[in-house]
Amino acid sequence: MVLALALRHESSVDHEPDPGGASSLQRAADALAVHLSAAVPAAAVAVVGGVAYALVPLPGDGAEPEERAARLAREFCERLGARLPVVVGVGGVASDVSAIVASREAANRALRVLRDGVAPGTASRSVARLSDVYTQSLLLELRDLAAARGERPVGPIARLLDYDERNDSGLAETLDAWLDANGDVRTAAAALFIHPNTLRYRLRRLEQVSGLDLSDPEQRFAAMLQLRILAPR
Repeated sequence: MVLALALRHESSVDHEPDPGGASSLQRAADALAVHLSAAVPAAAVAVVGGVAYALVPLPGDGAEPEERAARLAREFCERLGARLPVVVGVGGVASDVSAIVASREAANRALRVLRDGVAPGTASRSVARLSDVYTQSLLLELRDLAAARGERPVGPIARLLDYDERNDSGLAETLDAWLDANGDVRTAAAALFIHPNTLRYRLRRLEQVSGLDLSDPEQRFAAMLQLRILAPR
């Protein structure tokens, strides 16, 4: 299987390495090679295009090899700690060359989510398999497609963003926090460092401004999708 490793602060959109981070990435790759050699002597590590890839031959069936690879990657990240923060995407089991290519692609997709996540929680993760972050990966691909088409927010979200721009009101941020909190006013208010009553007022105001019906699950889903894909934080 393939592990894909990158520095946490590098760009994830175009996969171009940070000009000042090449030596740090090589150090991380060298450290990964040493770490893996103790557990999997046949593992190989190389830096390609701003990402360090490790080919890790692990025996086993089903999800066991992936879980072992993820455990090795987590142990490695813990050893490096804040000295050299990295993120690692774990690919799937591969039995031939074509499967290795697929494993690398899966590792890259997981890696991108960790470097440029579109959902709460991804910023704190250092290791992921594609199955762990599959939905977030799809959202990133939808964002790419929307950007290529020049898509812009429409309907209620467009009205809300326009109102925010003209009035510096932060209503879109309020909606985003409330949706992230699954409608829990106190949790959303704490995330925004405001009083719950202030949040309730803002929710009523954003419904008036945008025309959103926050009691409608379809409208909530549409709003979250547009905020995540067309107007990410």
